Amino acid sequence: ANPTAWALDAQATSVGLALECLSAETVRALHAQRLKVVVYTVDDPSDIQWVKTLGVDGIVSNYPDRVEPRRVSH
Repeated sequence: ANPTAWALDAQATSVGLALECLSAETVRALHAQRLKVVVYTVDDPSDIQWVKTLGVDGIVSNYPDRVEPRRVSH
């Protein structure tokens, strides 16, 4: 399955992917189409750091205290 093509066809603005489906290539392809990428469920601290290096836009975790929130300036 191609999440980029599916998301564009659905006129989505973001895509949620399971951690097991995430790759640097997928994040780059989705971002190239101006789609936001949210990954779930990321509980292990090393996985949290890894997905951050990929530049995902959101992280869903059972342990939100492990995920340092991004500050949004208005």
